Amino acid sequence: YCTCRQKLSLTFCCMLEASVTTKLDMASGGSISVSRPPSTAIFTRYRLTGSTDSMSTDSGEPTRATPGTDHRVHRPDLDALRVLAILAVFVVHCAQVFSPLQYWRVQNPERSVWLGQLTLLAWPWVMPLFMLLAGGAAWHSLGKRTDRDYIKERTVRIFVPLIVGSFVLMPPQIWIERLSQERFDGGLLSFLPRFFMDGIYPEGNLSAGHLWFLAYLYVYALLTLPLLRWLSGPSGRRASDGLARAVDTPWGLVLLPVVPIAATQVALRAPFPETLALVNDWANHGILMLSYVYGFVLMTHPSLEATMARAWPKALPLAVL
Repeated sequence: YCTCRQKLSLTFCCMLEASVTTKLDMASGGSISVSRPPSTAIFTRYRLTGSTDSMSTDSGEPTRATPGTDHRVHRPDLDALRVLAILAVFVVHCAQVFSPLQYWRVQNPERSVWLGQLTLLAWPWVMPLFMLLAGGAAWHSLGKRTDRDYIKERTVRIFVPLIVGSFVLMPPQIWIERLSQERFDGGLLSFLPRFFMDGIYPEGNLSAGHLWFLAYLYVYALLTLPLLRWLSGPSGRRASDGLARAVDTPWGLVLLPVVPIAATQVALRAPFPETLALVNDWANHGILMLSYVYGFVLMTHPSLEATMARAWPKALPLAVL
């Protein structure tokens, strides 16, 4: 009993579901499980107490872990956050089909303001959460890889899926979008040459679509590598230790991370509105790249999690406002 557009909407949602596995893998940066040496260290919230393992020197070479102090262990709580974030992205993308508040690739004839509000509520925090988790995964990855191996691993896990997904997943989605816009009336096979030859989206058809996050993540992984290596070394550790002490105050964790993000948005949001095209998307870079670095720093200091546990009742009302 569905109309043609409703069938197209359902088809599009199924394609989104097919890409969940790829996005989950790139958000986690691969498995963050490592083998722990036998020890009698005490776990607290899935993490060993003590100093960091596999500390990196400022030259970028990881050092051998000290037995009994390894806290780069598998984190089921972070896995749960990744799963929840993936589910939130799936629900939001499905809701956008019915949202009257913003344009989406396909639109259902019947709209829902409530579903539109749901998409607006989730959008500001879902993608920063992905970046935060990806930054934490980078800390695990850098602890057991040289810079060369890290770049190779990021390329295989992020850049290659970006290219393959753009050429395999996106043509059917853009085809469905053009059908719904009545800008094309042929079959998928006849659309494929136009996908590659008609120029860059939105004027043309060539697009990474919802895989834009992979492009951002890959660029952030390369650009922040020197900073993350420095933060892993002795001098960077001293600097981040001071930051951790400043944050470990009743309002420090709430205010200090917010100030840089707020500054970037005040300065960049108006002149650089959202494009999700990597180029000239500076306001989004201000949020997402900082979130990526924050995730890395958070993993270097287990004490920050205890601070977060104390601060979240104060942070939640501010987040809602």
